[in-house]
Amino acid sequence: MKHLLPSLLAALLCGALAPALAQDGQRHAPPPPPPEAFTACQGKAEGDAVTIALPDGKTLDGTCRTIPTSSGSALAAMPNGHPGGHRPPPPPMS
Repeated sequence: MKHLLPSLLAALLCGALAPALAQDGQRHAPPPPPPEAFTACQGKAEGDAVTIALPDGKTLDGTCRTIPTSSGSALAAMPNGHPGGHRPPPPPMS
């Protein structure tokens, strides 16, 4: 079940964006992360590994990333394996 949560989160975000993109054909900013994503990164630094506590009591592993906000920028946890989350480094170039 834990592996389904990141997929569900991504699907929800995509579903929320699709109608907005279809309306005028222009790109819109994605919705802000949920409050739990900001809470998980309080007192942390960019790139720190964190656990995101969801309202239903489940958790997700994530990575703190700086994101733009209406008041500048803030750290928010991005679920691992999704845009903005932790990814393995690229293979070395030959």
